[in-house]
Amino acid sequence: MPARRRGISPGSARAWTGDASDRIFPMSSMTADSEMIASVVGGVRERFLERLGDRCLEIETLMLAIDEQGLQQRLIDEIAGRAHKTAGVAPTLGFEDLGKVALDVEGRLSKPLDAGGWADCRQRIETLLDEMELALDTAL
Repeated sequence: MPARRRGISPGSARAWTGDASDRIFPMSSMTADSEMIASVVGGVRERFLERLGDRCLEIETLMLAIDEQGLQQRLIDEIAGRAHKTAGVAPTLGFEDLGKVALDVEGRLSKPLDAGGWADCRQRIETLLDEMELALDTAL
């Protein structure tokens, strides 16, 4: 006979099927927990979107600095850092495409760049900025 997991008996499945006589977790508390989680995630999503607008402007400013001053590792690292933050959070909050593009940009910026490489990478950063703006537009 297979070993049973502690605390789980054949009748405990009723807790999940709606049999009120043998509930382990009341459905009302699960609903309250779900609502609380949704509220917290909604707040995180709002803050992310607020910061996303600023991040968009920061990346544009850094790109202009590279265009004017030439490739500098410090500036590239700043863009990569912002792409990294975006790639890490965006998919969790429902912005999968934004996360994918940000991850791609971060990966490209982690490799040594020359002028030709910067031109290609700059195009991907422009795509990232477009995805950021799309996320902001669709959230409003």
